[in-house]
Amino acid sequence: MASTEVKQLLLQHRDELRGFVRRHAPAPLLACETVEDLLQGIATRALESERNFESRDAAQGRAWIYRVARAYLVDRTRYWTALKRRSSQVLRFELSRPGADSSRMFFDPAASQTSPSQFAVRKEQLMLAAKALDLLLERDRDLVTWAAQDIPLKEQAERLECSHEAATQASHRARKRFRKVMMLMQNASD
Repeated sequence: MASTEVKQLLLQHRDELRGFVRRHAPAPLLACETVEDLLQGIATRALESERNFESRDAAQGRAWIYRVARAYLVDRTRYWTALKRRSSQVLRFELSRPGADSSRMFFDPAASQTSPSQFAVRKEQLMLAAKALDLLLERDRDLVTWAAQDIPLKEQAERLECSHEAATQASHRARKRFRKVMMLMQNASD
């Protein structure tokens, strides 16, 4: 049965795979996920892909496990570099243009050309924003995203089935919590 063989391969090569992940996972990926989390993901992917596994000799089985591991690392890297949930729009709550008079005048991270170091800093901030969004409660995440997408408060109130005033307060509190989570995460990464 392939399942037993895949499990044995995973157990047999666990330490090697740990080293492989440490060597081959990009630093931004390791900033988002631990080596152990990535190993668990690789094991899950291998078990889900066992139908593609045929009984082979030890070298071919090892090669198959490493193909699964490489594909998983590529997928997770793509996931984190895609910066889910339009985090660049959400980030404008955090990065306002210096000297802006109005709360509606925000700095758009993608609006200007950047140097490589500025790009790296902005990319790191976008990753923090995506992670901060994930940490918010669903309602707060929706409110922050809706505000970033300039959805009118009237429509937000309708979606939440509450009054305009309640939606205004909820939106303000959600953005405040988002900023607080961003600040905590930024301090933790420093």
